[in-house]
This record gives sequence, C-alpha cells and structure tokens, in this order.
Amino acid sequence: MSHHWSSCLTFPSAKFARAQYPVQLAVRPKPFGLGWRLSETAIIRKYRGALPTYKDGDEQDTFLFSGEELVPALVEQDNKWQRARQDVDGYRVDQFRPRHEGGWQRIERWQDLSTNDVFWRTITIGNVQLWYGYSAESRLSDPENPLRVFEWKLSHVVDDRGNLIRYRYKRENREEVSPLLSEKCRHTSNCTQLYLKRVWYGVKTPYKPSDSLPNIDGFLFETVFDYGEHDSQFPTPDEQESWSARANPFSDFRAGFDIRTYRLCERVLLFHRFDELPLSPCLVSATHLTYSSDESGISQLSDVVQKGHLWDEETRENVGSSQLYLPTACLEPRGKVRYR
Repeated sequence: MSHHWSSCLTFPSAKFARAQYPVQLAVRPKPFGLGWRLSETAIIRKYRGALPTYKDGDEQDTFLFSGEELVPALVEQDNKWQRARQDVDGYRVDQFRPRHEGGWQRIERWQDLSTNDVFWRTITIGNVQLWYGYSAESRLSDPENPLRVFEWKLSHVVDDRGNLIRYRYKRENREEVSPLLSEKCRHTSNCTQLYLKRVWYGVKTPYKPSDSLPNIDGFLFETVFDYGEHDSQFPTPDEQESWSARANPFSDFRAGFDIRTYRLCERVLLFHRFDELPLSPCLVSATHLTYSSDESGISQLSDVVQKGHLWDEETRENVGSSQLYLPTACLEPRGKVRYR
C-alpha cells in the first residue's frame, strides 16, 4: 500500500535479466483491464490542470518522470545561474532534475538540431542508461504531427557491463475494429495508441554505446505480448493472425488528440533462442490472462495462469503446455463493488 492509498500486486510473468530493468505486470482501464498496467517507466507531458501546448521552444509544458515534475537543471557561470545545456554531435542536450529529488539520476533531453526530433536519456547512480523515445516507434505522438510527442516510452536499457534490453512497440492500425456506427464515424486519422509488443534481452555479445542496436538475432531471450495475433496452441514469435479488438474500447483525450485503446493482452509468451536447442525459438512459458465484465461492460482481469511448455525431442516440435503450472490466481472481488 503506497502513500497514495493504492496497492500493488505483482505476478511472475516474464523475468528479465538483472532486477534493475523494469517491466512487470503490476497493480486504469488499459490493455490489461481496469486497474492493471505494466510497471514500465516513461517520460510524459503533464496534463492535469491544462492540456499540453507542445511549445517546447518556450518551455510552456511540464514533463513528468516517475510521477515527479521535471525542472531545468541550472549551473553557475560568471556568477549567474544558467541552464545546463550543451551541443553534442548535432544534438542540443538539456539537463533536467525532479522537483523533489529522490532517485539521484541524471536526466537529459536530446533534441536533433536538424529535424527537431526529441528523445530522453536517464543515467542511474548504478551507471545504467535508460533511453526513452529513441526512435519514432517508441513515441506516442499526434498522428497529424509527429513532433507533438505526448509520451516517450522506454526504448532500450544499457549498463556498464554490456547488458542490453530492447523494447519494441506496435502502433494501433484499427484492424478487426467493429464496423458499428460509433466507430465508422470516428475521425480515424486522429486516433493512435502504442502497445508493448516485444522485449529482447540476454544479448549475445556485450554491447558498447558506440555499437548499433542489434536485432533479434543478437539476443537469447524474447518476451512477446499476445493481443490475439499468435496461435492459441502452438504460438511462435511471428504473428499468425490479426489482433483481436476488445468489446469495450475507450479513448483518452488528455494529450490533445485521441489515444484510443482497442486491444486486450491475452498472453505473455517467453521464448528461448539458443543455437544449442533442437527447437529455436522455443516457447518455455506463457502467462494467460482472462477477463470478465459486469453490467458496466468494463473488462476486468479475473484470472492469471502461468504454464510451462515442453518440446518433443523426436519431432522437434512444441507439444504445448505441460501439466505442471501455477494455480489460477482468481482476482474476482467478493461481494459487490461500488464505483464512485
């Protein structure tokens, strides 16, 4: 229970190398049902009190990191306090600090002087670098103006020992969306959302900052978030179908444009990619998420089951889930729940 009177429950879905690297399924409606979200970090524009203006040249917006407001860092030069700013390889790098310091991280905003693209980097006291919105794939922005970025999602994480984790996202494309009048009349060009799709970790060769980011062939582990695109019995990392549309989509306009969520995550799949395995990639575990809804029609996470998977040594094929798996975690509340 936190000081904000909110509780947190964590399920052992996919464990990533080294504990300092986020993402876990922990306890808003989101792709995991009402009240559940991934504990991933991001840098976002403050929207409480007023909508973002996206006028970064005038610094009219406030940025949030881990719930804390960011303020420009200052340095003393010639007996005057000035912004901590420098130009590095065609980028303007501005330093920020939380209004209430607690994590002792170095926070930098990198702006490309030629294209005005912006991404962020934080460096922890343990010398772990976290990059946010490093590419357009990890930026939640206005579909009509990509420079109006509302949220910079975690792109990759690097430490001083050569470990690397990459996060890949899938953008909303309205596949399988209901043809109801309410959806057909929606302004489709001004509707967007980003879903965490893949996490690659266990890099084969120690990564150096001067290296280019490796693709999946450079990693030993892959976690895949299934929104209905993967086979129900013998899933692979490749998508085999269109993703499913939820029965109760919803929109969030606090960014100044329509962030609409059409999907529900059905499974979290963990694959091993070792050359020594007869089957590679090999599915080793899956966390199944089941949802229910009451008279309000809101999807709520009700059951969580984690299963282990086996492969047949003779056929070199996945034979599905084993009979040994964690008991179902039932999340249905007892008695009536009052919504206020």
